[in-house]
Amino acid sequence: DVALLGVGDIVPADVRLFQAHDLKVDEMPLTGESDDVSKTARPRHRDAAPLTPEDMVFSGCSVTSGIARGVVVATGMRTRVGHIAALLSDQDRPGHCWGLCPDASANSTPMQASLQRLGMLEFGSVVPKSKPTTKTRA
Repeated sequence: DVALLGVGDIVPADVRLFQAHDLKVDEMPLTGESDDVSKTARPRHRDAAPLTPEDMVFSGCSVTSGIARGVVVATGMRTRVGHIAALLSDQDRPGHCWGLCPDASANSTPMQASLQRLGMLEFGSVVPKSKPTTKTRA
């Protein structure tokens, strides 16, 4: 697929640019950097690969100036932002309380382990239970 990008667009996927004119992208969702980043279709060759290569734009970032065309190289959870989301969610590991707090029982004191169990019990009691529906006859 080919992505056409212009000012105000949110990048829909990770895209490798093959054409770019005065393109600047806000990469704050990805890097936390507040300054706009210039992008080009011709990357400068460096010894170390940068975090965000000059010829790539990433899902969730916004175009602040210029126009570009590029080939979609990753979508969904396969994008850079998707990889970060997968690292943050990590809900499938046993011992996690619904992804809200990590299991530190392997290297915690007995009191810390008890408090963690208590917290999970308290959290479970706060979740509202559905009321049974009863039909009334008139």
